[in-house]
Amino acid sequence: MSNCAYFKIHQNKDVCVLRMQELGRDRAAVNAFGQALLAYVAEQQPRRLVVNLAAVKQLSSPALAKLMMAEKQVKRYGGSLRVCELPAAVGEVLSLAWPSQAGSEAGPLTEPEAVEQLNNWQPD
Repeated sequence: MSNCAYFKIHQNKDVCVLRMQELGRDRAAVNAFGQALLAYVAEQQPRRLVVNLAAVKQLSSPALAKLMMAEKQVKRYGGSLRVCELPAAVGEVLSLAWPSQAGSEAGPLTEPEAVEQLNNWQPD
């Protein structure tokens, strides 16, 4: 699968980076994003996946659910997923709903930090 309307794909060594585009709250766009994301993960079975949310102004519950489903799929393949570049409003949502991906006290991960973490990550 190549780039789609909802994310751009970039390879950084062994790490695949998906740079999400703004979805808004349009239910059709969120559903299409979810289908594209889960299809990508199923086809490519990435072991190291970073999802960059810098362009996302708001993250609806259904879009968040799709991201969480993608993480579960990646873990099933023995991989790991990191979310990075969280705008403030998105970071607030993630800190409540998905605290493991919200970052640390120092703030959310930058893309280079997330890529570095996964380049150094070893599967169990």
